Amino acid sequence: MREGIIKDGYYAGSAPYIKMGNKIVGRTVPVMRYISAKLGNKYHGSTDKESYLLDVVSDMTNDWFESIKKLHIGNEEEKNMSYRSHYSKLAEKSLTTTTHAIKMGHISWEIRQITYPDFLVYHLLDDDQCLQRLDEYPKLKIFVKAFEERPNTKEHLTSLR
Repeated sequence: MREGIIKDGYYAGSAPYIKMGNKIVGRTVPVMRYISAKLGNKYHGSTDKESYLLDVVSDMTNDWFESIKKLHIGNEEEKNMSYRSHYSKLAEKSLTTTTHAIKMGHISWEIRQITYPDFLVYHLLDDDQCLQRLDEYPKLKIFVKAFEERPNTKEHLTSLR
């Protein structure tokens, strides 16, 4: 797949990326921001401050992703060490930090305008197998329920089962 993506003209050779004619936009967060901008900033904040806070959350998700990635890179000893570190410290820290971001209003845990970091947070909760471990994080649990109950999201998630 990587060779095909590079042949298609995208330097990074990894998904996600969008090709529109000769223009290619890649990397998860930039793609999310680009799509939002093309849709009239539909998934951005409604003020400069809100947009800034959403960028903070998207950066937090990038840090979280990097810790997950280490679970799959390197020799077995490095992966085992990363696994122990991730699940004893980093996953807990990510859940706590994300809960704090929700408390501060940076992530939508109530039904409101959905933003691009909401997709990133949900995706990471799913990838890091946290969706079933949220009893200690009631605001994250509310966020997940609200996210999954959005009509288009609910339909999509149902189609995956």
